[in-house]
Amino acid sequence: MKRVLRHGSFRVPERCLHHFLRSRSGSNSVEFAILAPILCLLLLGAVSVGLFVGTAHSLAQIAADVSRYAMVGDTAETRRQMAETWLRTTGQDYPLVDAKRMSVVVVEQSDLLRVTISYDMTNLPIPDLVRQSMPVPASLVRTASVVIP
Repeated sequence: MKRVLRHGSFRVPERCLHHFLRSRSGSNSVEFAILAPILCLLLLGAVSVGLFVGTAHSLAQIAADVSRYAMVGDTAETRRQMAETWLRTTGQDYPLVDAKRMSVVVVEQSDLLRVTISYDMTNLPIPDLVRQSMPVPASLVRTASVVIP
């Protein structure tokens, strides 16, 4: 005769209950269910940091390119206009940045041309969860300097 245990409103044979409690076949699923959110957060954080670093690198490259392009101008005003023109035209081709969110400041000190690029980072596609755990600045500034020939 089979022994039957009552569990709530269900009747469970004792042998099935014993087999269920000793079984390890679902342990991988439980471990994955515990670790999956942590792994997803790590992946999301890595992608967000990569996006931020990539944007910063693009801005540094733009600042260097603008300074090299503008240094061949004859006057300070010509150099400033060349920098703004380059930013409006060629600056749109760089990855991870929107040229409409960039501004340029060109400063000359004796024989040194300094180009400063500011970028509005408020619309960077980083989820709020990452923004709360990692401080993301509202703007990013990169500067490049060249000697005027």
